[in-house]
Amino acid sequence: MFGLLAAAVSLLRGMLGVGILSMPYMFTRCGSVCAFILLGVFACNACIMSTALAFAGKEVTSYEETVRKVLGQRTERFLAANILLANTGSCAALLDVAGNLTCGALEFWNLRNAWSYRGAIIVAYCLAIFPMTATAKFRGTLAPSLISLLLAVAISVSIAVISIHGGQGPETGHSTFSSVLQSLPLSCYAFSAMSQVFPTYSEFPQEQRRPKSIARAAAIAACVAFMLYGVVGFSAARHFGNSTKSDILENFEASRTSFAYCIVFSFSVICLLGVPLNLFPARRSLNFLVAGGDDGMEPKYLMAGSAVLLVAACAIAAFARSILVILDIVGSASAIAVDTVLPGILFLKASSSQIVSPLDEEVRTSLIQQVNPLCWQRWILMCMVLAGVVAGSASFVHTVSLAASR
Repeated sequence: MFGLLAAAVSLLRGMLGVGILSMPYMFTRCGSVCAFILLGVFACNACIMSTALAFAGKEVTSYEETVRKVLGQRTERFLAANILLANTGSCAALLDVAGNLTCGALEFWNLRNAWSYRGAIIVAYCLAIFPMTATAKFRGTLAPSLISLLLAVAISVSIAVISIHGGQGPETGHSTFSSVLQSLPLSCYAFSAMSQVFPTYSEFPQEQRRPKSIARAAAIAACVAFMLYGVVGFSAARHFGNSTKSDILENFEASRTSFAYCIVFSFSVICLLGVPLNLFPARRSLNFLVAGGDDGMEPKYLMAGSAVLLVAACAIAAFARSILVILDIVGSASAIAVDTVLPGILFLKASSSQIVSPLDEEVRTSLIQQVNPLCWQRWILMCMVLAGVVAGSASFVHTVSLAASR
């Protein structure tokens, strides 16, 4: 049964991804104190906005449908395009990392010219995971998500232990406004799971389908993600110092040990098993843009949508200069809008008296009863939405300028 634990696993796996590889770089870039503050802010944001999203759409089954009922069809298309961008970018980053790590491991294990087969390896991986991406129900992604989550926890602990026992590296620099601004997209992306909220929420057992259930699941997922990011980021940044790479596994590959390459290859498996979870919301958004939704859609069309998105992810992975470019652009262009701005707007709009649709009347009344006694909740959400708009805009301009100069 899809209960609290399964929901927490799905949300946590949505948060944990290739972003964890760039955490040590973020810690060296903006300093440990600032990095922990950023992670704490976006962990709290994930909990608050997941709950707000569930309250705003208690009677619906998707993020897009909630946006359409509350903000209209144009905003729904904007959201669907953002989820499509964010999750396709996530799949591209996962495939890019899986291909690079596999090539590095194969080269270490005496396969000459392994890098010349990188494209073929990524295509082979896509073919291998394709059957898992065409599931009609979100719970179909639970098994690969659980396996990859357990592997991710084990590898994170291994990285932390190796880093702690390895001593301290060169001293890192202090944070600057530019470094903090550059770290915002990655911090937001690290807790990006809004596109998994409604698929998770809609598959709760009927007796558990309440916004408080998704709030508990989001709190569990955010707390575990915060601890893993903090442990890996702080310990590895302390060990490698200013020599920390944007992909921390590159530092471990330089050690040229069999154990390091076992970790490297294991992480490529984690990346592959994370693709079905990220592709599911992207396929739903694609179907919303093309056909108005995927409910009741024939399996052959679901498979066609998955195939199109996998091809797009492969193309992005092939042409992106580095994983950090993908994460920064996705985080600044999409994750802040989807995870911070829109959920707050939805909650504020749905709890106002302007909704007259009979379908939403019960939801609106319930929201007004819960929000009016605590007006500070509305002010907090308003401040978070405004901060998200300002930070997202500034971060996007900064990220694009940096990407253009590389």
